[in-house]
Amino acid sequence: MATLTIRKLEDATLEAFKASAKANNRSTEAEARSLIEDFVAGRIVRHEMEQSNFYDRLRDFMAHEGIAGFDADELPDEGRNHAEERPQVGFDDGRNERDQDEHERDEAGS
Repeated sequence: MATLTIRKLEDATLEAFKASAKANNRSTEAEARSLIEDFVAGRIVRHEMEQSNFYDRLRDFMAHEGIAGFDADELPDEGRNHAEERPQVGFDDGRNERDQDEHERDEAGS
């Protein structure tokens, strides 16, 4: 097993890291090990995803396992994404309904 030494780490950073380790019921060493392992695993997965075509791999898996794909009848889409007008999407901007109504009236009057 390898050993890693980190120099010139700010005291405040180390204290925050120790607090994080304690919150996760781990030693500082175990927390560092876990973070490094998670980081490396994520990079491996990201690299694998960038280098391969997910759908080709899925088709190969399904063929290997004898899993048939979907027939057109199995995924009905009547009316799905065929509406001429899309419903308007609204976002809550912090105003209550009364304020929103006033805002709409003001805009209509402009």
